Amino acid sequence: MVEKYNSSIPELVERLYGCTEREAQHADFILGTVHKSKGLEFDTVVITDDFAKVPCAAHNLPRLSSCSGGDIPDDEWNLLYVAVTRAKSSLVITKNITNILTLAGVRALITGGW
Repeated sequence: MVEKYNSSIPELVERLYGCTEREAQHADFILGTVHKSKGLEFDTVVITDDFAKVPCAAHNLPRLSSCSGGDIPDDEWNLLYVAVTRAKSSLVITKNITNILTLAGVRALITGGW
């Protein structure tokens, strides 16, 4: 988001605050950070692509030595774990997050991505 909206972020944040619902049960959706979601669960979770980039998929792993879980910092793994474990019934993820989970050996969870 920072790369895309850079100098517009303060204005966008101000507009978002103007549309907020204070009671979560009355909100159409909840926009939050992984840090703020620790300990919470939601029926549906959509995770946007703000994690370390992993340019490979499962079929490329044997050929690409540059793809290793060691390239991703531990705090990124921890944040991703918290993010994907917040969903009770539906998890929507991007292709990059699919690649990260594939790299981590999580294949049964993945049925598709953005």
